[in-house]
Amino acid sequence: MKIPTAIIFLPFLVLVFSCEHTGEPEWQTPGTWVFSRAADSTRFYHAIQFVDAGNGWIVGDSGTILHTSNGGTSWETQQSGTTASLWSVRFRGIHNGWACGRNTIGMTRDGGFSWAWQYPAGDSLRGFLCLFFADELSGWIGDNMGGILHTQDGGQTWIEQATGTNFAIGAMQFLDASEGWALSVGGSVLHTLDGGAHWASTDLRGLDCGSAHIGMPRDIFFSDQSTGWIATDMSMSSTMDPLAAMPYTADAGSTWGCLPTPDAQVNAIWFANRSLGWAAAGRGIMRTTDGGSNWEYECETPTYHMIDLSMVDASHGWALTFRGEVYTYVRP
Repeated sequence: MKIPTAIIFLPFLVLVFSCEHTGEPEWQTPGTWVFSRAADSTRFYHAIQFVDAGNGWIVGDSGTILHTSNGGTSWETQQSGTTASLWSVRFRGIHNGWACGRNTIGMTRDGGFSWAWQYPAGDSLRGFLCLFFADELSGWIGDNMGGILHTQDGGQTWIEQATGTNFAIGAMQFLDASEGWALSVGGSVLHTLDGGAHWASTDLRGLDCGSAHIGMPRDIFFSDQSTGWIATDMSMSSTMDPLAAMPYTADAGSTWGCLPTPDAQVNAIWFANRSLGWAAAGRGIMRTTDGGSNWEYECETPTYHMIDLSMVDASHGWALTFRGEVYTYVRP
C-alpha cells in the first residue's frame, strides 16, 4: 500500500509513448500494457485495487469510488456517501472493503454499493493515508500524524497503536495478522511481529546508494518474509537530475541495501517472487526480472505519471495515473 498523492504531487509530462517489448527468454516474456480508461479533468485519483481478474476499485477526490466487474473494460461510479478525498482502498474478496481519506474511514459489506463512514474525533486536519487488511477482521490504517489504528473486528472499532514517530505513516503491508511493515515519510521503516502492539524502527537515510538517492518512501512490498523492497520518490528534490534509489532487504530487514532505478519517482511496486516485479513510476510502468537490480520500461506514458499499481498475479495487472487513466496488463 503506497503513500498517496495527498502527501506529494508533481505531474510528469513525457513526450515519448511506447509499450513495445523486446525479445526475452520465453519464461520472462512480458505482456502488453493497454490503455483502457481516459483521464478525468475534474479530479485527482489516488489508489487502485483489484481482487481478481474482474473486480477492481479506484478512489479519488470528492469521495469518488469507481468499480469494474469486467477487468477494467468499463467503470461505474459508486455512490460513496462522502465528499472527503479518499486516498486508499482495500478489499478482501468482492464484498468486504474499506477506504480511508481526509478524516474519514469507510466500510462496505456489499461490494461498494453502500458505504458506512466513521469520522474519528480529534484534529480536523487528520488524514488517513493508507490501510491494509491481513484478513476480513484484522486491519491497520496509517495517518498523517504518525499514528496507526488497528481493528480486530473488521473495522467496527479501531484502537490506537504507538509507533514512536510523528511523521506520516503512508504505506504498509502485513504478511499475516502478526507480522507487518510500515513506512514513515521521515525515512524510517517500521516492523512488527505482534500485530502492531510493538513497532521497531530502522532509519534508511544513511544508506549509501551511489548516484541514486533515497527520496520520500512511497510503497513497500515483501514477496516473502525475508525479501522486500521500498519505492521512493525524488521528484521534488533540488538535486540535479536525481534518480530514486530502492532500498532492499533479503534478511527480513536486518540489513538494507540500495538498488538503482531509471526514474526519479517510483510510486508503487509489486513482486510475483524474488525476481519478477513491476513498478509504477513517473515516466511509466517498469519491470524487473532480476529482483530490481535492473529495470526496463514496459510502457512509457505520454501524459500523466503513474500513481498506483495493482497486480493480482503475474498475468493480470492494472496501473493508474493521478488523473484517472488506467492501463491494463494483457498477457497471452
